[in-house]
Amino acid sequence: MIQVIIIGYRLIPQSYQPMLRHKLKRPLLILAALRANTIELLTKRDLVIIIFFTILGLGGVFAATLITITTPDSQGAGYIRATACDESVNISASSVLNNADGQFYVPTISLSEISQNVSTGCGNKVMQIALKINNQVRYASWNIPAGITDSTFYLTNITSSLGSNYADTQLTQFKVTDLTNVAISQIGTYTPNRIEECVASIADPNWTKTTLLAAIGKTEQELLTLVNNNTWYIQVAADASFGTNHANNPDIYCGNSNNNYVPYLDSNSSTLDYFFGGAGNDSVNTSWNSIFYGGEGNDSIVSLSETSRFYGGAGTDTASSVIGGSTFYQDSSG
Repeated sequence: MIQVIIIGYRLIPQSYQPMLRHKLKRPLLILAALRANTIELLTKRDLVIIIFFTILGLGGVFAATLITITTPDSQGAGYIRATACDESVNISASSVLNNADGQFYVPTISLSEISQNVSTGCGNKVMQIALKINNQVRYASWNIPAGITDSTFYLTNITSSLGSNYADTQLTQFKVTDLTNVAISQIGTYTPNRIEECVASIADPNWTKTTLLAAIGKTEQELLTLVNNNTWYIQVAADASFGTNHANNPDIYCGNSNNNYVPYLDSNSSTLDYFFGGAGNDSVNTSWNSIFYGGEGNDSIVSLSETSRFYGGAGTDTASSVIGGSTFYQDSSG
């Protein structure tokens, strides 16, 4: 049986390439780089972000060769150099064995450790990947939402219609041996939608777009449609305050690091209001059939009623009155 072994290592600046090639001649260093079932395609630098994989011999062993892109034609328009918004992004590809033909295929390519910081990272920017497969170049891109943590983004059989962590197009599985070139570049910026603005304002690692949507029980497209139809409302804090309370229509209040205050959480019997406090000492006067996530800080509510829930989070949190089947949880999870 032929064992397929993948070699992967980090890309280094061009000035160090002769030294790297010299070191790769040493068997111990080569053996140390071997990893089964994973292709480490590249880590990025400002100017050089390409790894070229070639097959050597019948043993199924891959060797990685560094390639520097110097002309636009090398990888298509916009790829004279790979302009990176984050210096520590890793690109990797998973590989799976197809028992029918005995070949390894790539079903997923991942961009990990991407900083979503707007000022110093890739937040609110568009990242694009170019893959040369069987001499055909395929492109995919991600809108990287703003956030305070590093995240992983995927090119696979799921698209961004199901979540922003997925690329805008599906990846059709291909043989590992068919991949020859990979490049990544920041190609622009984008305007975040209202949900992404909410998550960025909360600035709590516990609340990503995925976890927020799960708490509300809506997909991204469902919630955006409701917001666009003025059926639901997402209110992002301006300083410590919010806009108009919409009574029986659901409001989603997105706090920030200030001491945010919502007088009333008052949805109807079939829907809920939500208040994501974020950092700061956040407070509510009265909640009817709604949910308050305090987050960090000393959060408080005067009256918790009609099956409302208050998840205090970190800090010393208080609920003066808990009635009507409501629940106060000092921790964040309940």
